[in-house]
Amino acid sequence: MFAGATSGYSLRMFECFKNPGVARTWPQCGQQSTITAFEHASLNGLPDRLGHVIPVPACEMAAGHDGSHVAFVVAAEDGDHWWWIRWGAGHRNLVRLDPCERTAEDDDAKDDCLLPAGHEGLHSFEL
Repeated sequence: MFAGATSGYSLRMFECFKNPGVARTWPQCGQQSTITAFEHASLNGLPDRLGHVIPVPACEMAAGHDGSHVAFVVAAEDGDHWWWIRWGAGHRNLVRLDPCERTAEDDDAKDDCLLPAGHEGLHSFEL
């Protein structure tokens, strides 16, 4: 369901994730999960992390989405590896997923989708 390797993504894409207290600006699902001590230790051990692990991530998919919840928790390897928590009925796992490659362009700027590659539904810039 999700695509292969990430490389060369701009650090500006991580600005909204560096501070766990930053509010999201799109109408997302919002279902929350708490990172366990084991997950936190695993994520803190990643090389070249950007920022802190988000301790209580919220699902970033559009409100009313089908399937699993998914939330970004930290980037590593200087931003080349994006780590997410994915959970639903009967499953929970940390996964490295590439970001979606879709970009919206308007007259003023580009807006990258900040959801995982292969996600269903709207892109983050459409929400």
